[in-house]
Amino acid sequence: MQNDHNLRVSKADLKKMPPRAVPLPDRFANELKAYNRLLQTNVCENGFVPRPYGWFIFTGFDDPYWQTKQNGGLPASPYDEWLKDFKEEMRSPRALLLEWIETPRLKTPKITADQFRCIFKTLEELHRARIMHRDVSPRQFFVRGSKVVITDFDAAIISPPDSDVDMVATTMEVRDALWNLFLKEEYM
Repeated sequence: MQNDHNLRVSKADLKKMPPRAVPLPDRFANELKAYNRLLQTNVCENGFVPRPYGWFIFTGFDDPYWQTKQNGGLPASPYDEWLKDFKEEMRSPRALLLEWIETPRLKTPKITADQFRCIFKTLEELHRARIMHRDVSPRQFFVRGSKVVITDFDAAIISPPDSDVDMVATTMEVRDALWNLFLKEEYM
């Protein structure tokens, strides 16, 4: 029998964020803050964004515990394999553990009218949670059943929960979605 406090994840997506890709403001901290709000407002639970399972700061890779043996018996570390992009960084890498989304990314220009409505419903849910995504593009969307899921909140603006919705910013984000998802390829 599984206890409620135990988390079992059969598949998850580990979003690694190298420090050099984290200019001020701290994009990792911003994404954590966004997912906290998305959890509080049930946007994750309602399936519009992937569920976050946790976050990590990887430290101590010079510890012998992390060392493995490569073919030939030479010591190796995670920096030689799956964290090689972080090998030269001054700060330890950080990562979010997110729900795995099995379905493919949204394909443009093959977006259906139903998917189009789902995209705007997803953006509406974000705006209701007082989050402006600020990076609406096809690579951020996945189709899951009857919903369109959006990812990547490191550039988002998170407003106080009791603030008014900024209609100008909301309109601009919807305009950007329309351009990036439908018109950009046609005019480029």
